[in-house]
Amino acid sequence: MRFRRTRLAAANTGRGPTYASGSGSMADALGRLPLFAGLRRHELERLARGAEDMEVKTGRVLCREGDVGRQFFVIVEGEVELSRDGRQVRRLGHGAFFGETALIEREPYTTSAIAVTDVRFIVLSSQAFSSLIHGNPVVETRVLRELVVENVAQRNVAEASFREQLELNAHAALHDGLTGLPNRTLFGDRLQQAILRVGREPGQPTVLLMDLDRFKEVNDTLGHAAGDSVLRDFAARLQAAVRKGDTMARLGGDEFAVIVTARQSDDVLSVIQRIQAAAERPFNVQGLPIGLEVSIGVAHYPEHGSDPETLTRHADIAMYAAKVARAGYAFYDAATSQ
Repeated sequence: MRFRRTRLAAANTGRGPTYASGSGSMADALGRLPLFAGLRRHELERLARGAEDMEVKTGRVLCREGDVGRQFFVIVEGEVELSRDGRQVRRLGHGAFFGETALIEREPYTTSAIAVTDVRFIVLSSQAFSSLIHGNPVVETRVLRELVVENVAQRNVAEASFREQLELNAHAALHDGLTGLPNRTLFGDRLQQAILRVGREPGQPTVLLMDLDRFKEVNDTLGHAAGDSVLRDFAARLQAAVRKGDTMARLGGDEFAVIVTARQSDDVLSVIQRIQAAAERPFNVQGLPIGLEVSIGVAHYPEHGSDPETLTRHADIAMYAAKVARAGYAFYDAATSQ
């Protein structure tokens, strides 16, 4: 995506854009800018012939999306704020300079300049600008200095945006979009890490895999929006019920899982009881109290599996055993799961 300069009508500014052709007023305006201070009169007039002079008023957007037929540079006389996607990128003061990179950007950036005081924009074509600095080492040095400042600012904004997008992408890839809990992929990684820590830290990992009994009835009778509300509510209750350091996840649908690092069986039973109590409190859905229960399957490391896939599968088998028996929870039993 590229950007074009937007000329403002005389009704908006008090006077329309003026095309300078070596006029004294343009040469005088250029001579007042720090960038061109010290240039001889004929150099200023030659520069003026390749410039467009635009006066703007406070609060006007100077640059909009569109095509641009030629490269150009802008020198600001006054004060202007350069913003991108609603965020201020740089505030340009009297006589500041920025090059084509500030106005000609690629997606996802949208660059606009907002006048914060009455501002005159002096626009130079790339040919005029090259002609200006050729043979004027003082001006070239000033331009390079300003370009370095501008490029650093542009790069910092781009890098910050890139890092932010990477973080968002990484979070989205490993977390459930509805509840914000870790998803199946992150759950498997956390379980693998818990297994690797066995022997170096006290306790052994236990997988609790659960779903909400009669949840399908909520979806079928009240709709998926109501079901989503129940899932978000249960996720919040689950976070409050487990211990600090335990890992929770939503594996899909109404299926949730918890990794409990237990030193003794009572630790696991305590977490199970808190989860059951949290699930049994009525859910407020569209003003209606909905009573649900949870079925939990339990698989211990290493008795019920030595890897994340086996432990999770065996916890799932135990969960269905608990559901059939209406027992609330059940431990994996190889003898009865054949």
